[in-house]
Amino acid sequence: MAEEKSIAKSYSHALDQLTDCSAVTEKEKDFILYYLDSYNATQAYLKAFDTENKKGASAKAVALLKKPTVKSIIKKLRKAMMQDYEVHPSQYLEYLIKVANADIGDFIKFSNVEEPVYGDDGLQMIDQDTGMPMTRKLNKMYLTDSETVDTSTIVSIKQGRDGVSIQMADKSKAWDKLAEYFGWLDKKTETAVDDSGLLEAIQGKVEVTWDNGQTIYGDLEKTLEKD
Repeated sequence: MAEEKSIAKSYSHALDQLTDCSAVTEKEKDFILYYLDSYNATQAYLKAFDTENKKGASAKAVALLKKPTVKSIIKKLRKAMMQDYEVHPSQYLEYLIKVANADIGDFIKFSNVEEPVYGDDGLQMIDQDTGMPMTRKLNKMYLTDSETVDTSTIVSIKQGRDGVSIQMADKSKAWDKLAEYFGWLDKKTETAVDDSGLLEAIQGKVEVTWDNGQTIYGDLEKTLEKD
């Protein structure tokens, strides 16, 4: 396996200790470790089998992920990694809920204020009809102190010529994922997930997603995209 920075590579010894390891080739072992690094099956296949045929690699990678022995090894190593790095599919669910319930008002405060209207001489203008100092109403926007809010649902903040822009994580995609997990849109499985089996259902869904060879990691939008 090529020398490179890799989290999964540290599990190569654990892979060799698995009883079903003898049923896979060295290149398949490399594929498994590359896959566990990126969850991109095509890229893992390209690296492990040293090929540049991306189209062919994609099809072969999907077929390899369906191979029972490979699938079993990936599941065992992924479980070990989750335990060592203290991550769990429930964290993914918690994040989706956080995104779905995020409120832009937590980060930006709006207010309507009156400001004096000044003339070219720098003095406040007087209304000729009322004789009162002239004012105008302006909408003001203030950013909330980042130390007082949870910024994990913010994708980016940019300071431009016209002011500050905040891009939030996509709430609609988060709700779509939650609906998919809980079966809200599928009448046939409306009662399939109850409180006692919630984590098992989440675990199963994440494994299906991963086993399809889709890229799970990356930026936030890719994480929340539909499979």
